[in-house]
Amino acid sequence: VVAQELEDGLTLEKKSVVILPGQDAENPESISSKVTSIVAAKAVALGRFNVIDRTQIESILAEQKRQLSGIVDETQIVEIGNLAAADQALLVKIITFGQRGVPPPKKETKKEEGEKEEKDEKKEKKEYDESLFEWIIKESVTAGLQKTLEGVELYPNNIQTIITTEVGLLNIESGILENNFHISASHTGGNKTASLSSALNQLGWQISRKLREFYLIASEVIEKEGNKITILTGSDMGLEEGTIFEVNSLDQEKMYKGRVITLPGNPIALARLTNVGKNTSNAEIIRQWKEVKTGHGVNEMIYDPTATEYEIKTRNGSNFSVNAKLWWSPFKKFTTAVTGEIGTIKDMRGE
Repeated sequence: VVAQELEDGLTLEKKSVVILPGQDAENPESISSKVTSIVAAKAVALGRFNVIDRTQIESILAEQKRQLSGIVDETQIVEIGNLAAADQALLVKIITFGQRGVPPPKKETKKEEGEKEEKDEKKEKKEYDESLFEWIIKESVTAGLQKTLEGVELYPNNIQTIITTEVGLLNIESGILENNFHISASHTGGNKTASLSSALNQLGWQISRKLREFYLIASEVIEKEGNKITILTGSDMGLEEGTIFEVNSLDQEKMYKGRVITLPGNPIALARLTNVGKNTSNAEIIRQWKEVKTGHGVNEMIYDPTATEYEIKTRNGSNFSVNAKLWWSPFKKFTTAVTGEIGTIKDMRGE
């Protein structure tokens, strides 16, 4: 039986979004523009957003005889989103960014450590024996050398890159910031280009997960047969086989002190997608606490569930042991488990 009416709040269509950098918007080579390009690419790959690219935005602004300024704030991006007929906007801001050379780590042998200690002792004695005149000359030469090296990178092949970024999700209609997240990445090694590339790669996988949290899939069961269900969502929303959904009972309305309130449904089962179609998918119920029915809601789980097992053993009423096991992603093809055991023993050799 197929449900005749769909519940409100289902995520059945992609969101149209504009994505712009908060700083240096006119410079495509700026760090802000580079991170924004990563956010846009990850949003497209996720399959839940229709991204209005920069070329379209500039074309729309040109028609209005406008152009992107160096700094884009929340008000401006909402205006641009309205012109582009977008549902939402993502504003990318760089909180911190820096690159500097750092001394590479050096592993010393015991012989080198001994030689270093001996040199340090001789150096201390030598410095103690220096006259005031010698000390002044030494400091002057050191200061002059440091001035000469100003602006010169001492460790150009061991660059440390640090990036902290904020991505804000704004509702175009209301202009309200609905959600945001902060992510950071750092990498030490290589020249400036290689170090920056590694740090940006770290940001990439973090951005994918965070964007997914912005737009989790909410749908419902439209068919059920045995432990197989069909849900109203599919590849057109970027879903893949193996995705875990939580099945929930229907919301209930209740009168409370003269007001109608809605009590959210409770989790009743877990289901894993086994066959993903364009706009519907088949799933297998892998855990169930109450009967699943047509019309029940399903919500995508951002993190895979974990499973635990405990076992307590006793012997002769005194000795005991506790065994525990923890599984990560227990419903995937490949899972990881950690086992531990504690207990007491009794020496029986003398009995």
